[in-house]
Amino acid sequence: MPAVTVTAYEYENDLLPMVCGKCGRPAEVHVARPVRFFEEREGLKTAALVGGLIFFPPLFLLIAYRYAEEIRVRVPMCETHQNDWRWRDRATYCFLMPTWTLTVLLLYGVCIMYLIKGDEENAAAAFIAVPAAIVVVALIENLVIHYGTVRLLKEDKTTDVRLRGVHADFVAAIAEERARDRVDNPKRRPIRQRDMRDDFDDEPS
Repeated sequence: MPAVTVTAYEYENDLLPMVCGKCGRPAEVHVARPVRFFEEREGLKTAALVGGLIFFPPLFLLIAYRYAEEIRVRVPMCETHQNDWRWRDRATYCFLMPTWTLTVLLLYGVCIMYLIKGDEENAAAAFIAVPAAIVVVALIENLVIHYGTVRLLKEDKTTDVRLRGVHADFVAAIAEERARDRVDNPKRRPIRQRDMRDDFDDEPS
C-alpha cells in the first residue's frame, strides 16, 4: 500500500502537490484532516485511553476528543474524492461509536444482572464478550468503513505525519518536488529521511 511521510513544514505551508491523494488525478481542493495524539510524556493519559477503550467507551471518547493534541493536514483531493471522508466520518461517529458504546454498556448491565443472581459463569461470559465487541468494532472500522481511504498517523517523536493508502502518483509528485528542493529547502524532507540511508523510505508502489 503506497505511503509517504510529510513534514510539519510541508503541511503547515501547504506544500503538498496538487495531486489527489486518493486517485492521483489533478487536485482541486485541500481537505483538512485531524490527527490526534498524545506526547510520549503523557503516559497516564495514554493508559487511561487504553483502559477506556477496553472497559468504558465514554471515558475513551472523552479523553480522545478533549485531551488529545491535534494537528491538521490539508490533503489535496480532486472534486470526485473531496468528500470521501464525509460518509466515513458519519458512519464512524453517528453509528459505529454509539453502537459500540451501547453494546459495551449493555454487556456490563447483563454482567451485573447475572452477578446479582449469583450466576458467576454467565457473568464472566458477558464480561469476556466486551473485548470481543471491541475486536468486531475494529474489524468493521478497518475492513468496511475506512477500507480504501487515505489514513493519517503522526510519526513517533516528531510532528511528521504518515499518509497511508495514498495513490502512487501522489507519492511520486512529492518525491519529485523534494528532489527539486533538496538543496534549497531541506526542511521538506522528514527528519528520519535526512540521511542517505532513508532517501528511499517512501513507498510509491
